Amino acid sequence: MEPVKAEKQFNRFVSLFYVLSFIPIVILSLAVVGIVIGIIVVLVASDSIVNLIKNVPFTELTVELEQFGLLSNEVTENLVINQLPIILVMLSSMVVMFLLISITIFINRWLKNLKDGNFFDEKNSKYVEYVGYTIITLSIWYGVQELAGSYMAVDFFESNPEIMSHFTDVLFDFSDMITYSFSIDVVMLFIGVLVWMIGRVFKYGTYLQNEYDQTV
Repeated sequence: MEPVKAEKQFNRFVSLFYVLSFIPIVILSLAVVGIVIGIIVVLVASDSIVNLIKNVPFTELTVELEQFGLLSNEVTENLVINQLPIILVMLSSMVVMFLLISITIFINRWLKNLKDGNFFDEKNSKYVEYVGYTIITLSIWYGVQELAGSYMAVDFFESNPEIMSHFTDVLFDFSDMITYSFSIDVVMLFIGVLVWMIGRVFKYGTYLQNEYDQTV
């Protein structure tokens, strides 16, 4: 009786997580839609946004707070915001969202197989391997996203030397910090390799189980 009870509990557990796995898919999909809308706004209304920033009465709003580095209208009157760096950051973020969606879909398919009782289906090991591959890709792509972000920062301050000078005067000289950077998330890379190895172990275990079933 205990094995039957344990199996029912396991099936309920898998079914619950199968349903819950749709939530991150929906949330991440909405995030992609938001990024697409953001790209459209940047392409269509970037000049309007710049003009809006220029017309904000910073001087009136921040007379007492300028010492903390807040901007003034004198600083923002020549504000330049280039579209390309912003779009590159958004596109790199969109790729991250797609990779995360892929991971959740693979997990969803894996849970679906378990829910249907296909415990030794070879697809299960493939889904786990795909998750590993995607995590490895994600660990590398984070470096690309970091590079895009640093490019946007460098481009912004190079295009707006008045703002750089302003922050340097009221805060500290951080010009040396505004550089291009690229790094791989080593921890995530390790996790991806580990998940991939687990998938390979599952694949071999499935092979042995199928061989056993054929010989019985």
